[in-house]
Amino acid sequence: MNAGEAYHDVRQREGRLLADDVVRGLPNNGERTAHPEEWRVRRRSLQRVIRMLNDRPRTILEAGCGNGWFSARLAGAGHTVTGLDTGATELEQAKRVFSDRLITWILGDPWTDVLPVRTFDLVLFAASIQYFPDLHVLFHRCRELLKEDGEILIIDSHFYPDAAAAAQASGRSKTYYASVGTPEMAGFYHHHTYRALTEACGGAVVEIIPPRRKAAALLLGRFPFPVVRIRT
Repeated sequence: MNAGEAYHDVRQREGRLLADDVVRGLPNNGERTAHPEEWRVRRRSLQRVIRMLNDRPRTILEAGCGNGWFSARLAGAGHTVTGLDTGATELEQAKRVFSDRLITWILGDPWTDVLPVRTFDLVLFAASIQYFPDLHVLFHRCRELLKEDGEILIIDSHFYPDAAAAAQASGRSKTYYASVGTPEMAGFYHHHTYRALTEACGGAVVEIIPPRRKAAALLLGRFPFPVVRIRT
């Protein structure tokens, strides 16, 4: 089973493959999904990103756009958006559901030749950075795709304080994916440390807004994940 097949399988088992009418209303109708708490976080993340980018329209590449809901909301906020994903099923759904938005949808990964270099103001990873094994290689490619003053933005993904914490999280992932019947997925889900993040950035300017503790995040309506902004 390859990465795309394993990912599709686990999303189906987790109840994350949603009907068109549900996708169209995300993230505001997250209570209609099997993971309402997650969608409350996603809604706040979207609001935060839109506030961060409200000074001017940007040309944005969302890497790992899935069913396209985040790309669609960014397009609705006035940005020029390309949604990129390796999953054909959800990307076709994105094209269908958001056909009224001027969004470019591309099937592939960041290394596909279809992507124009030196084009994007921002490369966004929303709950997707964990599916890339090597941050150094990934960020090098992002710099090829970005304009000279472009940025990388990472949201809704965990980073770990050290290798031991990452190894423990990896063990939990293996246990979880085995329990849902897709043990292969553990090999495609990567646990990055803050050190690996900063080393991969080279000399870029990195802003990391740390996460709140989970209980405080839920109580205060804030974020259980860091926000990472890399100015290349």
